[in-house]
Amino acid sequence: MDGEAPARRNSVVFPFSDRIYSGNIDSQMPILEQFFSAELPRVIYLDCSRVQVCDSYALRALITLRRKADERNKQVVIYRPAPTFRKILEATKLTQLFVIAESIDDAALPGAAA
Repeated sequence: MDGEAPARRNSVVFPFSDRIYSGNIDSQMPILEQFFSAELPRVIYLDCSRVQVCDSYALRALITLRRKADERNKQVVIYRPAPTFRKILEATKLTQLFVIAESIDDAALPGAAA
């Protein structure tokens, strides 16, 4: 992964490709959900720096992921969203649901100190 990577303990970075949609999010969700079965990590950074395409099915899957994280006292951070993906998040008001961070310092996650 290019650029800054999260350096916090109790966290993991999951990189998305340039497209997240109904055809590929289903195969990625089980990988993401495995993080919920373990005590660690506490924070899951979804690296969206390459995402250019995201359909409504994938947005719904991300919302479900966020809900599951909340149920397990974990946090999901949209990390370094590409400009196109950020516009999608803003248009759908998902910027109000997710923590969105360009850097680790921006994340401001309670209880996630290094």
